[in-house]
Amino acid sequence: MGSARTKRKNLQKRRKRRLFAAIAAEIQASVETKRTPEQEELEQMRNEEERQRTHEQWQKAVEKSAAAFNKKRKILAQRQQLILSLRQQMQMAEQ
Repeated sequence: MGSARTKRKNLQKRRKRRLFAAIAAEIQASVETKRTPEQEELEQMRNEEERQRTHEQWQKAVEKSAAAFNKKRKILAQRQQLILSLRQQMQMAEQ
């Protein structure tokens, strides 16, 4: 366990954090009460635009990932086909 001094310092830090959290909550509450319906609508529009932009970025990343996966799968299939044809040629040459 920590010393008494450490415990006092931690308690002081907790009190300070709680005080700042309470002040921040008061400020936020006063800002929200001053908002007009137009400001609320504007905020909602911004949030919706950001959500759409994020969704588009996600879709592009998924498409890019899927394309890369399909390309690797196609290359793997070509390699397997090549190995199979080489085996057949080697078997024909042995006979």
